[in-house]
Amino acid sequence: MLLSLLNSARLRPELLILVLMVMIISMFVIPLPTYLVDFLIALNIVLAILVFMGSFYIDRILSFSTFPAVLLITTLFRLALSISTSRLILIEADAGEIIATFGQFVIGDSLAVGFVVFSIVTVVQFIVITKGSERVAEVAARFSLDGMPGKQMSIDADLKAGIIDADAARERRSVLERESQLYGSFDGAMKFIKGDAIAGIIIIFVNFIGGISVGMTRHGMDLSSALSTYTMLTIGDGLVAQIPALLIAISAGFIVTRVNGDSDNMGRNIMTQLLNNPFVLVVTAILTISMGTLPGFPLPVFVILSVVLSVLFYFKFREAKRSAAKPKTSKGEQPLSIEEKEGSSLGLIGDLDKVSTETVPLILLVPKSRREDLEKAQLAERLRS
Repeated sequence: MLLSLLNSARLRPELLILVLMVMIISMFVIPLPTYLVDFLIALNIVLAILVFMGSFYIDRILSFSTFPAVLLITTLFRLALSISTSRLILIEADAGEIIATFGQFVIGDSLAVGFVVFSIVTVVQFIVITKGSERVAEVAARFSLDGMPGKQMSIDADLKAGIIDADAARERRSVLERESQLYGSFDGAMKFIKGDAIAGIIIIFVNFIGGISVGMTRHGMDLSSALSTYTMLTIGDGLVAQIPALLIAISAGFIVTRVNGDSDNMGRNIMTQLLNNPFVLVVTAILTISMGTLPGFPLPVFVILSVVLSVLFYFKFREAKRSAAKPKTSKGEQPLSIEEKEGSSLGLIGDLDKVSTETVPLILLVPKSRREDLEKAQLAERLRS
């Protein structure tokens, strides 16, 4: 049964999205048992990790052109899941094992610590990542639309000059149109993340205040037990929702801040450009070991970091020396071998045809009799004109 379902999903992957959308809509109105809520929470975390890794390893922005739609689907899924968990928290004072484990792990022995940790995660997502990504998406969409006429004219000019053919021009126009639509979609899709963060904050306060009221009136709890129980469940529910939302927001930041000309994944580009200069590495290593000598600073930590930077400097310096030792030739240029060839009228040049066609225009040697005929024909042509 499971193998047949997996085979059907492989042959018709769009059915998975359709089933997910039907399930999301059903979750808004149908109460779910705790074991199913645990499964959906785990699925939400797995989807967030999948989107995060996919956005990190794309080689260009058009490789993940469906990201705005993915952003909409994951946002709806999280909101529907938050509604289901809130229903369980308020009615049964139990939202499954994952939420309880998150709450107990974060809170520990102090409710104040749990609120502080949750507040930090929420502030980082909403103010730092979401606001920054939203602004970058707005600017990218504006510049993409403003530069559209110039890019179109450049494609038309290349086509008229014969640099590209009609098929290549059509392909470039298609890529340009997809890029402009994608940046325009990003401008609106980032509002999903912002709205999701605001909705998450509101849901947390509703669960906390409503949970204490329901616990005291319906479940017969005193104030202390109601405060302890619903604080743990509220913080656990908030973290279960905010951590996947944070991963999705970081994924959106990866994509909107990516330079379109990069042809490799973001991690490799960052490490290549950050560690490219050996001088920067050795200066950083010296400053690191100097900070370790300050009073009260842990010297072994800074020594380890300085050694790591020194090793990186050694490998980069050796690589730079090896690159400098290689002979530099311009693109398309090949070193010419000059050999002495017996019987050659030009001395030491062996392959005359190859050298002449690669370095100077082709020169035709015309006999003297034919040269006089050509000069007379050229003079007659000038007189007629």
